[in-house]
Amino acid sequence: MFNDHILFVVSKSTGYIALKSFLEVNINSKVTVLIFDDRNDQRSRFEDIKVISEKYNIKPLIATNKDCLDKAVRGYKPDLVFVCGWYWIISNELLAMVPQGFLGIHNSLLPKYRGHAPLVWSMLNGDEYVGSSLFKIEAGMDTGNIFYQWKIKANNLYLTEVLNILDVNIYSNFGTLLLNVLQNKLRGVPQNNNNATYSSKRREEDGYIDWSLSASDIILKIKALSEPYPNAFTFSKGKKIKLKQVDSFEFPTFGECGQVAFVTSDYAVICCAYGEAIKVLSAEDMFGESNILKLFARISSPLKFFE
Repeated sequence: MFNDHILFVVSKSTGYIALKSFLEVNINSKVTVLIFDDRNDQRSRFEDIKVISEKYNIKPLIATNKDCLDKAVRGYKPDLVFVCGWYWIISNELLAMVPQGFLGIHNSLLPKYRGHAPLVWSMLNGDEYVGSSLFKIEAGMDTGNIFYQWKIKANNLYLTEVLNILDVNIYSNFGTLLLNVLQNKLRGVPQNNNNATYSSKRREEDGYIDWSLSASDIILKIKALSEPYPNAFTFSKGKKIKLKQVDSFEFPTFGECGQVAFVTSDYAVICCAYGEAIKVLSAEDMFGESNILKLFARISSPLKFFE
């Protein structure tokens, strides 16, 4: 047992499993939990975080704005703060107030993909390996010392599958890792700035599919933008169609890029560049229609958003 006081500032799935992992390993730990109120977000794990906190006799604080973190740090005076799923910049003044600093999880193999949507960008770039980093939060953008990295093969997976695998791996040892950090058994390693890359925010319009790309590039994009994030999309008959599940089509297929070669009850075959095509196995329009035959009677060309 140790006497250090930890403030967990968490939301979403990774924040939940990190908290759960730590509490299960350190039953008698001194913990305060601050939950970001994201109950309107489909990715929310608000209720799960609340339940696991109360299981260990912790009454969670509810954050409704950025000032709640400042109040929690000043009021509870934690020795260390762990942040996962917080959407506001943490001031230098606040960072300096916590003796052992702020730690967080960033979904990339730092120093690669510092910044926004790191896992999506890594998958879009076709990286063989993707992962998450436990690191110290500093004034710079994701520049702090690295304590641990969870590294997995992308293996042509959907984003949802990658996130689930990473969560399982983080859950397996995060509690022990954080305890080792508190006891100075695990020390952070400086990042190699010479290898750093940065990624920008994703916009909704970035998910639009350009059918003049290769089939492999289109499939990569659709998988990287799968749930729980907004899907890649196209337009058919003036309706926005979210592309959920796809596969390669093994036969050479000739037609204009974006043209539907044929449709069955199970999939639509859509032409891409170089005589290639993909199979759309699952899709949905803005009204919830998911019948492939109805959705893909004819698809717009990549140069026209509406027919």
